[in-house]
Amino acid sequence: CRRHRICPCRPDRRGHGHCAGRAGAALCRSGACIGYADPARTLLYTQRAFAAGDKHFAESQRNRRIAGNSLYDIAIYEKSVERANSISLETGAAVKNSVAELLNFADVVLIAVKPVHIDALAAEIKECGGYETKIFVSIAAGVKICRFTDVLGEIAIVRTMPNLPAMVQEGLTGVYFHNMASDAYANAKEQIKGIFEACGKVVMLPDEGAVDKIISVTSSSPAYICVLIDALADGAVRAGFSRKDAYVMAEQTVYGTAKYLLETGTLPCVLKDQVCSPAGTTIEAVASLEKSGFRGAIFDAMEACENKALGKK
Repeated sequence: CRRHRICPCRPDRRGHGHCAGRAGAALCRSGACIGYADPARTLLYTQRAFAAGDKHFAESQRNRRIAGNSLYDIAIYEKSVERANSISLETGAAVKNSVAELLNFADVVLIAVKPVHIDALAAEIKECGGYETKIFVSIAAGVKICRFTDVLGEIAIVRTMPNLPAMVQEGLTGVYFHNMASDAYANAKEQIKGIFEACGKVVMLPDEGAVDKIISVTSSSPAYICVLIDALADGAVRAGFSRKDAYVMAEQTVYGTAKYLLETGTLPCVLKDQVCSPAGTTIEAVASLEKSGFRGAIFDAMEACENKALGKK
C-alpha cells in the first residue's frame, strides 16, 4: 500500500485505514478535479460541466486554501487544460489526465456535474472498473442516489446539498450517507463532513428525502432573502436614502440579525418580541406584514420549491 493512500478498512494506530493496492481517499469537487492526501487522507475533485451552484462551491473550497493545507497531497482532473493548469498553479496540485487516473488515485470521489451529465459520467466510471470500493460524494442538485446505483450497483455514496453562502465560508450543507452505516466508515464520514465544514455548517440528514426538502430551506432561500433585502432597499430609497446606503443598511441589518441569533441562541420569535415595543412602530410593521400574508407567502414559496425538487407540478 502506498504511504499516502487510505480506505475505510483496517485502521492504523492513528485511526486511519490502510489497504494494500488501494488509492487514497479523494473528494471530487466541481470546477476541476482536486485531490488532497497525507498519511491521513486524500481528497480529490473532478469537474466536467457544472451548474452555477457547483462552481460557487468549488470556488469557496479553493478560497479556504485547503489545497495549501500540509495535511494533504493534491491531484486534479479537469477537461479544460487551461483551467486545470490554473488550479494546479493556485493550489500546487498534481494534474490527472482522465477519470480512470482519478479513480486509481482516489477512494472517495466527489461528483459535481450538471444533472444532464450524471448518466454519462456513471457509465464512464463503470467502464473504468475498480469503483466498487470507492466512496462517492455528490453535490449534483436534484440527482437521486438511484441514478448512480442503477449503473454502479449498491456503492457507498454521500448525497449533499451545499448552498451559495459557502462562497464566503458561511454556507449550510445537508449531508446524507448511503450504504455507510458500518463502523468501518466512521473515519471517512468524519473527514467528508470536515470538508463541508470548511465552507460553513453541516446538518446530517436522516434519509435521502430530506435532501430534497432542505433545498427550500437552505439552497433556494438565499434568493428569498435577496428579495427581502431588495424590498428593504427600495423602501429606504423611497424614504430618501441613496441606493448605495440603502443596500448597505438592508444587508447589514439582515446579516447582523442572523449573526445575533446564531451567536446568542435566541429564537427568532423571542428577538421579534424584544424589538416590538407595546403600541410601537415595529409591532405596527409586523401587523402589516401579517395582514399582507408575509408568513404565508414564505410557506407557499417553500412548498413550490420542494414540489419542484420532487418533480411534482
